[in-house]
Amino acid sequence: MSIRRILIIAFISLSLLPALGLTFLAFSQVRSALSAEIARNLEAQSVSLIEQIDRMLFERFENMRTWRQLDVMQEIRIRDLDKRISDLLSDFKSGYGVYSHLFCTTPQSEVIAASDPHLIGRLITSQPTWLRVPISDGHITVEPFTFTPPFENLALRLRVPLRDSLSGGEQLGTLHALFDWSAVLNILEQVELQETEGSSGRAAILLDGEGQLIAASSLFRQSALMANSPSFPWQFPSSAIEQRSGAYLTEIAGTERTSFLVGFVRSRGIRNFAGFGWSLLVLQPTTVAYRPIWQMGQVFLVLLATTGAIAAGVSLLIAARTARPVVALTEFTRRFMRDGSADPPPSTGPQEVQELTQAYTRLIHDLDESRDQLVRAAKLAVAGEMAAAMTHEIRTPLGILRSSAQILQREQGLSDEGREMTDFVLSETDRLNQLVSSLLSFARPQPPAFVLQDVHTILQQTTAMLTPQAARKDVRLVAEFQESTAAILCDEEQMIQVFLNLVINAFQSIHTGGEVILRTHMDDTHVSVEVRDNGPGVPDEHREHIFEPFFTTRENGIGLGLTVVQQIVRVHHGHITLRGNDGQGACFVLQFPRNMEERSTPS
Repeated sequence: MSIRRILIIAFISLSLLPALGLTFLAFSQVRSALSAEIARNLEAQSVSLIEQIDRMLFERFENMRTWRQLDVMQEIRIRDLDKRISDLLSDFKSGYGVYSHLFCTTPQSEVIAASDPHLIGRLITSQPTWLRVPISDGHITVEPFTFTPPFENLALRLRVPLRDSLSGGEQLGTLHALFDWSAVLNILEQVELQETEGSSGRAAILLDGEGQLIAASSLFRQSALMANSPSFPWQFPSSAIEQRSGAYLTEIAGTERTSFLVGFVRSRGIRNFAGFGWSLLVLQPTTVAYRPIWQMGQVFLVLLATTGAIAAGVSLLIAARTARPVVALTEFTRRFMRDGSADPPPSTGPQEVQELTQAYTRLIHDLDESRDQLVRAAKLAVAGEMAAAMTHEIRTPLGILRSSAQILQREQGLSDEGREMTDFVLSETDRLNQLVSSLLSFARPQPPAFVLQDVHTILQQTTAMLTPQAARKDVRLVAEFQESTAAILCDEEQMIQVFLNLVINAFQSIHTGGEVILRTHMDDTHVSVEVRDNGPGVPDEHREHIFEPFFTTRENGIGLGLTVVQQIVRVHHGHITLRGNDGQGACFVLQFPRNMEERSTPS
């Protein structure tokens, strides 16, 4: 894929992704806010409606309790001959307007007084008890009620016993009231009448304590819900309902899997009326509730499309101007790879392209250095193999020669010339053994045993071991420490070997009366050690090869000392560099991390 195409895709993505994210975030926030507002409104409506229903039922029960205590009710004994009870019941019916019938019966269930004269003389069979409301000397009974089509002439039948005030509470008869259920339906209709603009699609339903439907608003009654689900054994809230922003989300059979937001509340009663545990639900289809959100989403989509078109045009322009110098640099790279040399890299273009060109030039230089390092590594590998082979093949014969020379020295008749020859053999075998040991340590370096050590202590041990040699050569050996301690994780023996090699090399390069200085310096991350002398220094032509194996400027030198030093320093995750100029002495600087966590792979 070309850089121009990548830039175009990147620009368009960077333009559209934030816009898309912001749009989605705004859409989600508005939807959540609207859902919460709808939930509060649904809950508020359900609370208001159930309170009105509780208040209306409470008033009816208070009516029944008050009427049964009227003195006129005692005239049931004389079968309401003067029709006073019937007249009173007629006045109650017309005055309250919520009763379809009011009548009194004898203990034999015969109607003897009624708001409707046609009921007098009929036998009324009482139904089983559905609900009870306790009063002072008994209870008001609510007979079973079924909410079924055509939803006309529905009445909730209430009855309360009438007691004889003269005979100590003997039951004279029963007061019956048929509460017109349309009054409850009219309360539920408020959920639809409150919407002034368009159709809210809201409906209200009332459930009894068993979860059975006992009332519903007209929108619910006219829908297919009643036909498909005449009975609702719902217990809200239940596992089939999801809590959504304060409202409940559910699906109802017969609605083609339409989801509804539901405001739900249970009856809490009023005053001394504890209620029947009824539940009231206000439902609204999510398709209607979220309609403003989807309209807003369409507007956002149009804005996104416009943003995308603008982003595409701008990205084409920017990509063309940005990619042109990069393409020129690519052509230069191809020519360089093909011909090995090419015209200088282009210097035009943005600052980043110019920096890329400079970095590429440095990369070419680093590649040349890497090639030299690979050659050096190959030499080291060959040298290591040779050292291992030589150690195995030479050390055994050397031991035999040394033992043989020592035996010859103990001969009684050995001449002076023979004794001199055996001395030559012993000294040369010692030199060869030292050479073999150096080759072995170079070929098979021992892994370090890291222990927290004080560099100053190691340097003091080194100076103590070399002080006699410095005195013999009349060389001044000085140790200058910046602080009292300089702790690092290292192998003590290997570090002593490093400093011994460096100081001995300094002794061999300086003249009598010279000076070798061991100096330490510390910062927050590293401990630095300098081994400085005032000898002739290292010539410039030798500086690049100073750490190569078998490179030496001394006669009879092996050329492995500094190579082994460099290996040990690198294994300790440190660095060693040579400073100083030709004729001004040499200075080897070693740097070690102070903590194991600060160690990094040496370059």
